Amino acid sequence: MFALLQFLVPSVFGGLFAIAAAAMGNENGPGALAWLIGAVMMIVCLALIVPAIAVTVRRLHDQDKSG
Repeated sequence: MFALLQFLVPSVFGGLFAIAAAAMGNENGPGALAWLIGAVMMIVCLALIVPAIAVTVRRLHDQDKSG
């Protein structure tokens, strides 16, 4: 379930970023909405790093491996 969350959340934010960049972009680059969505996406991805490591360590311990 956690892996699904890690896949879906960045995918949704990536899609929103692409739509916002295409819709609001100009010759100077993407618009402000695209930058905002990109910043939120980066924060979410960084926030998921620690839980991902914790889940990986837990799964390694479940298999009696060090981690």
